[in-house]
Amino acid sequence: VLQLLLALLLPPLLLGQKQLAEKKRRKQERQKELQNAEMAMDKQLELEAKKEEEKIIQKEVEIRVAETEKKQGKQLTEEDRDAIYQQYLDETQKKSAAQSDEMRRQRENV
Repeated sequence: VLQLLLALLLPPLLLGQKQLAEKKRRKQERQKELQNAEMAMDKQLELEAKKEEEKIIQKEVEIRVAETEKKQGKQLTEEDRDAIYQQYLDETQKKSAAQSDEMRRQRENV
């Protein structure tokens, strides 16, 4: 009788465990797909932000070049333009570093 009960109950139990394992595997796959999609979206947003930042930098440099050319009354050389570009980048990096330092100090003071 015991063998008969085991023979009848064991296959459904094993089948249930297989289904549970398959369900868990599918859930993990979906989670991984979601993580990959989120990472792809984050990368896309980061790329778009960098493009926008580069547009802003180019506009600012164009303005500075135009102002300098107006003051000097002549066209700037490519080297002069590159120097203005580099100067702008240096300034923005210093501002960014100063802001980061200030935020760090504020967190430390809390």
